[in-house]
Amino acid sequence: RYIERVIQAVGGNKRMAARILGIDRKTLYRRLERYGVATIDDGDD
Repeated sequence: RYIERVIQAVGGNKRMAARILGIDRKTLYRRLERYGVATIDDGDD
């Protein structure tokens, strides 16, 4: 999954991942939840 690869590439920084993906951080969190993507740090950046 592309979103997972982007998050890995930025070391888990969801804010930076959202910027690269061109979406809002809240949208990123919703998509992670929708697709059941588990991340290492589910807390805030």
